[in-house]
Amino acid sequence: MYSKNTDSNIRNDHTIKYIDYKTLLILNDKAIKAKFNRSLVHEKLVEMSDRIKKNLYPLVQTFDHNDSEIRCRIILDVSQDPHPQTFDVWLDMTYEDYKILPSMTHINVA
Repeated sequence: MYSKNTDSNIRNDHTIKYIDYKTLLILNDKAIKAKFNRSLVHEKLVEMSDRIKKNLYPLVQTFDHNDSEIRCRIILDVSQDPHPQTFDVWLDMTYEDYKILPSMTHINVA
């Protein structure tokens, strides 16, 4: 399993997990089929696809949900010029799926 008891996805190694639109759809559909507690409305994701499919989205918070799932807070940018807008969404996924998500380097400049 992936490291347990995490209250933030920003770790000591200064990496942060992220997800793209295609992977978000796949993992969301898995969450729906598995009847996980946190998933997104599939139709809403498809409706917003023209606004969100081009970006990468950070997992800004994660924590153990149970022995087989991790709960992830994801920030989705749904902006339409000139109106910036983001949504916080929650998605439960298996530790195995979480572990294979890509990471990027996070540099704290403050």
